[in-house]
Amino acid sequence: MEILAVRLRSLRKEQHLRQSDVAEALETALITYQRYEAGERDPNAPMIVAMADFYGVSADYLLGLSDTPSTKEDIKVACKTTGLSEQAIEELRSKT
Repeated sequence: MEILAVRLRSLRKEQHLRQSDVAEALETALITYQRYEAGERDPNAPMIVAMADFYGVSADYLLGLSDTPSTKEDIKVACKTTGLSEQAIEELRSKT
């Protein structure tokens, strides 16, 4: 799953974390997490849920089923309906 690897790497870098920090938080071996990010190994369902919880995104986003990271259903619907990004929706929401 290339999209999963790309998104894991991107999320980790956005949060200024080391792979070892994430592996420890997810209670998995460093080499295992490195392989997830490299696209060399696919995580099982419980690990995908744990990663989504850790990064604060939806599992659908991690798996490439959605381009909206939000776990909030109303944000997902607004993004899908308007075509706006999650960030744009949040900015509009904060102005009201």
